[in-house]
Formats: sequence, structure tokens, C-alpha cells
Amino acid sequence: MKPTYESIMKVVHLFADMIPFFPASTAAHCAVCEEIYSFVGTEEQLAWFSLTYRRTCGKKWEGEPLLRAVFCLKYEPADGIMPTVEVPGHAIDDLEARSRLREMEENERRIESYKREALEAGEELKAFPLPDVKRLN
Repeated sequence: MKPTYESIMKVVHLFADMIPFFPASTAAHCAVCEEIYSFVGTEEQLAWFSLTYRRTCGKKWEGEPLLRAVFCLKYEPADGIMPTVEVPGHAIDDLEARSRLREMEENERRIESYKREALEAGEELKAFPLPDVKRLN
């Protein structure tokens, strides 16, 4: 169920109380509430967003675009508008590096598993044969 303006305004007031340099005016709070209302689809998403935003960006207010960027770390925005900024620590390069690290760790785990199984089966481990090098004349 879509969160109400009242439940979103509670999150906005919480941000205002906890995040340094968060806008203080009522008009700004209403604008932030409207922005959050546009991309959050459920109460569960709102709860996740509130906690994650405070953990990720709670040191300083960085503007409205970062609200949407944090939300889109996990959910598709209800209004379909994708973020125009990246969340610090969650940039495409950071995510790709973490993905490659997980891939390398998985490959190492598989190699170790293969070696262990081969030794238990009494098989001799052989080096992978390399192809012959063709020389250019």
C-alpha cells in the first residue's frame, strides 16, 4: 500500500532532526515529502529507505537527487524516473569491482574444491596444456 503523506512527513522530520544541514523550512519539508512520495511505492519500501538513507547519507544533507539514488539501490521508483546521481560507495565502478572480487573468490573456491576432489579420488593433477605458439615469418 502506498504510504500516506503523513507517514512520509514523519520520515522527513526524522531526517531534519538527525541530518546536519537538512532544510529547516516547512516549504522545504513539503518539497522533500513530495519527492519521496513520487518514488516510494509501499510502506515497507519507505521503512527500508528511511533506515538506509540515514545509514548511507546521514552525515550531511546532499540534496534531493540523492534521495532517489539511495532508494534505487534496492527498488525501482514508482514514478519510473531513474536517479541522476550515484550514491557514494555505490558508484558503478565500486559495484563492478565488488562483483569482480566475488567472481574471483568463487573461482578460487571452485579450484580448491576441484583440487581436493581430485586428490581424494587419487587422480594426478596436471597443468592445463597451452596451445602451440605459431611463429610469424
